[in-house]
Amino acid sequence: MKKSAKKLWIGSVLLALIALTAAAWTVQGVSQSDFEILQADNLALQQQVAAAAPVQVVQAGQLAPPPVDAQPTGWDTPESVRSGLKLFATYDSSGPDAWDVEAHPLVFFT
Repeated sequence: MKKSAKKLWIGSVLLALIALTAAAWTVQGVSQSDFEILQADNLALQQQVAAAAPVQVVQAGQLAPPPVDAQPTGWDTPESVRSGLKLFATYDSSGPDAWDVEAHPLVFFT
């Protein structure tokens, strides 16, 4: 390595270290008042989410595990066979309504 290249390399390293040190000294944290404002906003948002949560949950049914010797249902299509999808159960909807649709028109299924 030539003497001038070595000096240039050492100078570059020193300049980088000085810049890094200056950047570290100028970093400022969040002030206590800003932190308290963020905490208050977070608490208010959590209260809004809690207030919007449903107050009544209706469990309409449980899906039991499929029987070991389940017979074919005729549901299979070429696409379901190709992708490995199987129908394990069906629900009989001929009974009474699980909820009052007019009183609770918005229903989420998961």
